[in-house]
This record gives sequence, C-alpha cells and structure tokens, in this order.
Amino acid sequence: MSSNPTTALLRKYNTEIIHKHAPGFSIQWKSQALLMKIIKPFMFWNPHFSEYITTIGNTVYVPDYWLTNSDLFNLTIIAHEAVHARDSKKNPFFAILYLFPQVFWPLLAIALAFISPWFLFVALLGVLPMPAPFRFYYELRGYRMDLLITEKVLGNSKTSTAYQEEQTYFIEQMTGQWYFWAMPLKGYVAKKINETGWESEDIYKDTIEFCNVNIPRYTSSGGI
Repeated sequence: MSSNPTTALLRKYNTEIIHKHAPGFSIQWKSQALLMKIIKPFMFWNPHFSEYITTIGNTVYVPDYWLTNSDLFNLTIIAHEAVHARDSKKNPFFAILYLFPQVFWPLLAIALAFISPWFLFVALLGVLPMPAPFRFYYELRGYRMDLLITEKVLGNSKTSTAYQEEQTYFIEQMTGQWYFWAMPLKGYVAKKINETGWESEDIYKDTIEFCNVNIPRYTSSGGI
C-alpha cells in the first residue's frame, strides 16, 4: 500500500475544484486513521465498513484497495465526497443532521437521566432503523454527482443500461442497511433522483468542466 492515497489527477482536482468549495479537503488511508478504528465498532449494521469510503468534515478516509481503481473511478468517488465536504462547510450542523434521528435518542437519554436513570433506556431507540431524511438528502446530492459524471463524462444517456443500473444502485443503497435504511420508500427515492435543475450548482458544473479538460474522453462502451 502506497504511503500516499492520492494521484496527480486527484491532487489537481483537489487544488483546482474542491479547494474553492471546501478548503482543507484531504484524503487519508482508513486503516491508518485512529478515528476510523474508534468508529468501526459502532457501525454494526455495515459489516463492510472497512471497505467503504467515509467522509468526516473535510477528510475522506479510503480503504486499502483504493489505488487499484482507475483514476476516473476514484475521481468520481472523490467528487461525490467533495459534495459532502462542501455541504459540511456550508452547514455547521451537517454532522448532527446526517446522523439524525438515531443520534437524537442517546442525547435525549442523557438529558432525561437527570430525572431518572431509567431514561437511559431511551438510548436504545437509536439502534432502530428509522427514516433519516437529512441523510437521504445529503446522499442524494452526492449520488447526483455520480450520475452526472456517468451521463456527461462517460456519455451514458439517462435511458442507457449503465445509467439505469447506477440509479438502481443508489435506490438500493438508500432503502437498505448501508445507510441504515435512510429512506425506505423506493418510489420516493426514484422520484427525487430524477429531478432536474440542480445541475447548475457550481460544484457540479466545475467538476464536469474539470473532467472534460483533464481526463481522456471515455465512452459508454469503455467503462470506468
């Protein structure tokens, strides 16, 4: 495993694009980060946590296999995570909103414990898979970046098999355990992912322009 989890393309994207929206953005190895080792036991619903990319604030933690992917594949992932970093920079309550409502119950239990220690059982409600509208919203913004790159850089139309498969993947992610059943209504998730008008936001526009200038022209048959 390389000591540096970035490549020339990712460093250039960070400098030219992400820095404008989320200064201080960085990529680190997940297996070497103490914070990730502390968090891992709490991610009991995701047995593959070590293999997932995790973003906290301006830092993206990547798994050991990271550099075996193609540059464009990894850039797509970082572009997704850059949206999270930008949202975190814009909203100081991003982390709490992302974890709501599960995070609400332990906090409520601690507050009520001053009344009676029996209220600590309220914390157990935090392990229930309740819908998480803010988590869904922020992940929707991230996965829109994936779909935009699939369409505008890879050349896959919205009716293509590749685009439809990626859209289905997002729906399964949001309605399954990977995001703790953030939004269990598949029809609603499909409706939101097919909305338009968001593409004009700067971070999306800047990323597509960067891709068109700095990476080889891919086609729908070439893949990532």
